[in-house]
Amino acid sequence: MNHTWCHGPGSTLEHVLPISWGGRTTMDNCVIACRACNHSRNNALPSQFIAWTGFKPTHPVILRILHNEEQELRKARRSLRNRPIESCASKEEAQIWVAFHQGAFDTSRPAPPDQPSSRFRPDSRPFLQFFVP
Repeated sequence: MNHTWCHGPGSTLEHVLPISWGGRTTMDNCVIACRACNHSRNNALPSQFIAWTGFKPTHPVILRILHNEEQELRKARRSLRNRPIESCASKEEAQIWVAFHQGAFDTSRPAPPDQPSSRFRPDSRPFLQFFVP
């Protein structure tokens, strides 16, 4: 099995081309990723996330989109322009569709973090202080 960004076990649905850029919830745009990668990536394009993290993904969906990222972005915009709102698979997709059709589509590229960030914070309190049998 090909794992996604960090090659760890996955537990979340990840849109390789983010919904905020016009990506859709389809088999040719979704992979299973670990929660930390999915959340820390936010709305970064695949090439940006790889540049920030140094990850070397091997998943065929990621590799295909990376190889044609600009073309995939143009295709996503065409899809937003031409498809009906009823084809949106989620509330988030519908919100992006509406923003696009109202001229409020914002694809600002996120800046790389100053330091690699993690949602996991070290805690100095002992484990049993939280989990008492």
